[in-house]
Amino acid sequence: MSKLKDIVRQVKPVQETYQRTPLDKVQDFLIEADTTDATNTEMAICYQYNFKKTKDREQALQDAGIEPAKFKKVGEELLSIGQKVADQMKERGSRLIHSGSGSAQNFYEKGSDVTPKADFVGNSKNYISLKKGGDSGSGAQLMSAKSGEASGVVSAAVGHYENNSKVSLSKDKDFLKAISILEDQMSKTARNDLNVEVAKGKTDFEKWYVTSSLRSKELLKKHKKPQVEKHLKAELSMLGATRLSKGAEKNLIKGVRPLKASQLKKLYNEYINNTEVKLGNVKVSARHLEKVSPDKLTDPALRKQITEVIQTSVNTVDWQNQLTNFFNNNEELKKWMVYEAASGLYKFTGNYSKGKNYFGNESAVANKILVFDNGGIKSEYDILKYSMDNPQLVNNVSVSYKGSGRSKYVKLGIAAHYESELPLLQEEIRELQRSYLLSEGIFQDIKSKLVNLKNNLQNIIKRFYDKVIKKFITGLITLAQKGLKAFLEALGLEFEGNVNMKTPSW
Repeated sequence: MSKLKDIVRQVKPVQETYQRTPLDKVQDFLIEADTTDATNTEMAICYQYNFKKTKDREQALQDAGIEPAKFKKVGEELLSIGQKVADQMKERGSRLIHSGSGSAQNFYEKGSDVTPKADFVGNSKNYISLKKGGDSGSGAQLMSAKSGEASGVVSAAVGHYENNSKVSLSKDKDFLKAISILEDQMSKTARNDLNVEVAKGKTDFEKWYVTSSLRSKELLKKHKKPQVEKHLKAELSMLGATRLSKGAEKNLIKGVRPLKASQLKKLYNEYINNTEVKLGNVKVSARHLEKVSPDKLTDPALRKQITEVIQTSVNTVDWQNQLTNFFNNNEELKKWMVYEAASGLYKFTGNYSKGKNYFGNESAVANKILVFDNGGIKSEYDILKYSMDNPQLVNNVSVSYKGSGRSKYVKLGIAAHYESELPLLQEEIRELQRSYLLSEGIFQDIKSKLVNLKNNLQNIIKRFYDKVIKKFITGLITLAQKGLKAFLEALGLEFEGNVNMKTPSW
C-alpha cells in the first residue's frame, strides 16, 4: 500500500491545473534562451575566473557583480565552457566584473543605446567584448542597427580619422572633384540680386507642379490624387529640386518613370509662362525691393528666379554625391568606422582616438575581442589592430547634408566668414547693375568682363571678388587640411551619416 502511495505522490504534479498554458511556457523559454544565452555565458566566465582566484563561490559571484538569482539560470554546460575559457585566459586582473547588462552614458547626438561594448572587464587592458565562434546572429554584430547608432559611428569615425590619418583631404581625388564642382557652380549661385526667398520659392514651385502642371493633370487621368501628389513630390526630392528625402523613392507610383533632370528645362518654361495659377508670397522683405525696377518683380520674372534657385539645388546634388563617394572609397576612414563600432570609444567617452588602443577609466569601451566555442578560447584580437585590418566590413556609407545657416551661396558660409568686408562694400555694390553683378558670372573671365566698366567700378568689383569670393574659394582646399568637419562648417553645412556593416566571421 505504501508503494502505491509513493507512486501516486510521484505522478500527482502532472495532474495540477496550469495557470498558464504549456505553449506560454515554451514561448517564454524560447525568448529567454534567445536573449539571455550570451549573458549567461559571460556570467559563467566571470564566475569561473573569480572562483580560481578566491576558491569561494559566494565571493566569486560578488566580485563579478552577479546576483545569485540570475546566476541560477547558468547551466552546467555553460559553466563547463566558462571554466575552459577562464583556464585559457590566464591573468586578466584581480577579478572579472560582468558588465554586459550594465549601462553607460551615450555621447552620440542621436544615440539611445547605453549597453557597454565590453561584456566583462578585468584590468584596464582587458575590457573584453565576447563573441561566439560561428555565430551569425545579433550577438556577432559590431554595432546596433539603429539609425542613431549608425549615424554616431560615422560621425565619430570622421573625428578618429582626422586625429590620426596622414592622408590629406586636399589630395583626395573624390574630394577634389567635389570642390571642382563647387567652384564651377559658385559663379552661378553667389548673387545679391535675388528678389525671392529660396524656401518660399521652392514651395510655390512644388505646389504648382503637384496641383497644376501638365504632368500632374496627365497622371490624374490614371491614378488617384493622393498617389499623384506623393509621386510628384518624390520626383522633385530625388532630383534635389526640393529637400532631399531618403524615402522619396518609395512614394513613386509603380510603373511610372520619374522625372529626369533633362526634362526640367521644359518644366521651368511651363512654370514661368503659367498664367492660370497666381504666384504665392515669395518675395523677400519689401525694404530690399525699394530700388528694384517693377519689370523685375513681375510674376514671370520672379518665377524665373525661382527656377534658377531650384536648378542650383539640382546641380549641388553632384557635389554631394562626390563627397559621398569620398566616404565610400576612403579605406582609412572605414577602418575607423570599424573601430568605433567595435570599441565604442567616442560613444562612451566623447573623445577621439589618439592612435592607440584605449586603456582608460571608462570600462564600457572595449579594447579586446575574445571569440570562444565549446572548447574554450578560439581567438583573441586587439580591437585597434583588428579594425585596421578589416575595413572591408564597412558595406556602404550614405551621407546627407543640411544647411546650418541662411546663405544664398549654395549654403556656403561666405557671408559669415567675411562679413567684416561686406558692410564696407555694400553701398558701392548697390550701385552696380544688379543684372550684371554675380548673376552673369564674373569669375571665369573677369578681365574681359571688366573692360567695359568704368575704372571706379572695376576697382569695386575686383576688391569684392578678391576679398570675398576668390579668397573663400582658394581657401577651401587649404581649409580641408584641417579636417572634414571644419570644412563643412565653413560651408555652412552639417552632415548626417549612416553605415551598413557586415557581420564578421568569428
